[in-house]
Amino acid sequence: MGRKDYIGPRLLRCGLALAALMVAVSCGGDSNSNGDSNNTNDLPQVRTGTRLGWSQAASSLQQLSAMTFRLYVSGTAASLGGAKCSDTPNAGAYDCSGTLPSMSAGVHDLELTSTVQGVESPRSPSLRVNFVASTVAATPPVGDAQSASGVDGLACTVSHRLCFAPTALVARDLVDPTSLTAAPDGRLFFVELGTKIRVVASQVLVQEPALTAPSSTRIVGMAVNSDFNQSHIVYVASSDQTRGKAVTLSITRYREVANTLGEGATIVTGLPFAPDALAPLAVDASGLLYIAMPSVKADDESGTVLRLTRDGQVPRDNAQASPIVAFGYNRPTGLAIDSAEGQIWLSGHSARWMHGMSTFSVKSDQGATWPRVPHTLGTWVQGQRFHAATIGLTRRQGETARLLITAGRQLYDGSIGEGGRLNSLSEVVFKRDLPIEASASTPGGLLFLIVRDAAGTTSIVQMQLQQ
Repeated sequence: MGRKDYIGPRLLRCGLALAALMVAVSCGGDSNSNGDSNNTNDLPQVRTGTRLGWSQAASSLQQLSAMTFRLYVSGTAASLGGAKCSDTPNAGAYDCSGTLPSMSAGVHDLELTSTVQGVESPRSPSLRVNFVASTVAATPPVGDAQSASGVDGLACTVSHRLCFAPTALVARDLVDPTSLTAAPDGRLFFVELGTKIRVVASQVLVQEPALTAPSSTRIVGMAVNSDFNQSHIVYVASSDQTRGKAVTLSITRYREVANTLGEGATIVTGLPFAPDALAPLAVDASGLLYIAMPSVKADDESGTVLRLTRDGQVPRDNAQASPIVAFGYNRPTGLAIDSAEGQIWLSGHSARWMHGMSTFSVKSDQGATWPRVPHTLGTWVQGQRFHAATIGLTRRQGETARLLITAGRQLYDGSIGEGGRLNSLSEVVFKRDLPIEASASTPGGLLFLIVRDAAGTTSIVQMQLQQ
């Protein structure tokens, strides 16, 4: 028996498949339900929260879990809420669904895309629907973090060793926000749509982007300098995907002035790159820049970690006068540095390692192997969800360092002991099921989360560590 609030897969059957290094779409609609009619009586009636279903092609459950989905409503990007898929394929595809956002009353054409590591597929054939306005409560104002974001009350680790309380909703109605980066002065930087860098200052989203990339460019990594309060330096990694040319990576050093990135100086250019990959960045306390470089080919295990000066030169301390300091993941997703311990933390996916997180030391030990070989964190990070994790690290004055891990749309807190050992890892539990897309924290105890509520709205919430 069908439900009135569910549009089944037959109404929008889309196969968004990863073929070689590009995302391809092949969709076929049911001729009796493809929404071609202009007569509203013949169209599916939908409301805010109606579930949209489709069939999702993926080579594995791991590939499926790495995908995100974007909805287009009459050509405009919108949030698709609560996207979830079955764990087992049916006829070579997974049944997926997500909730529709609010839209103006009347006829709309819906299209769907998938995104894998920042690369968006072409849009599916459209599905025409008739949106019927419902009588709902007014949207809570920005700033009411609990009611507007879905974060309800304290969020604590399982042991209750750490608890965070929501304090502000700093941005909402975002489209594909990634690379969440907290600056030492309390500001927040993030990438939207892979092409714009946005800034949150004093708990308010700055209207104009700090930086807008050219149409052929995708922003694949970002880091603020360790002395940002003095230098205002921000590093941006971008891939040039000009049609007909090999994909290459460039890294540009910018200076932030009044929430705008300017005075760009390209310090690295022309590195071979993969169109579906990321290049996470991090800066240590001495100002050296680390880049997690992917393999150019998807099946090649040649991922590395590079270390450069602020001008893109090889530091004197690098072994063999090489920019390479360690082996890395085939497809890196996160990079963090504990400068006090000389420890580097990585996350990503590679056939070389079973687990999605690893670490290595950059202390100048005489006789150490080169390049360094990261060691995995074992059972702490077992499971496919950690193969697409993002990581951050913070060290409050007088305390040990803590890892903040977002994996499988859940948040984890890790305690790091002497020698860079991971002493514990606990899930941060929220009162209601809330998909966490990314996280960032500051030494002052602020925690920022990208969350997606039940209606499909993507927001950034600020939380405060409770003493």
